Amino acid sequence: MGKARNSKESLSAVVTPIPDYQRRRLNERRCRERLNVSLPARLRTFDVEYWRTEEVQTTLNFTRKGLYFTTWTEHYALGMRVLVTLPYRSAGSAHREYLGRVARLERLADGRLGVALQFVF
Repeated sequence: MGKARNSKESLSAVVTPIPDYQRRRLNERRCRERLNVSLPARLRTFDVEYWRTEEVQTTLNFTRKGLYFTTWTEHYALGMRVLVTLPYRSAGSAHREYLGRVARLERLADGRLGVALQFVF
């Protein structure tokens, strides 16, 4: 067997801060990267209380699985179902609607509400 050491050993480590873009990537739970594309979208709530509530907003980003937009409207709630027409054109055009669910809400600095919708397939 070996003898016990009486000398003090020192360890040194270099701590390097993680850049913001890497920190965001480590905390990211999305499967796909979002595309920063602005498209007009018509949003109609599928909730009985707000059945006739409709608005047209511009998306800030989206993927095949969802989209994100901002609004001044306060009626959105987590889990609420929303019918989305994307891209939305004039009322006379043929449209395709998708069903989405509110997955995240965030209050923005200017008072608007950021809404993340996840498409329900």
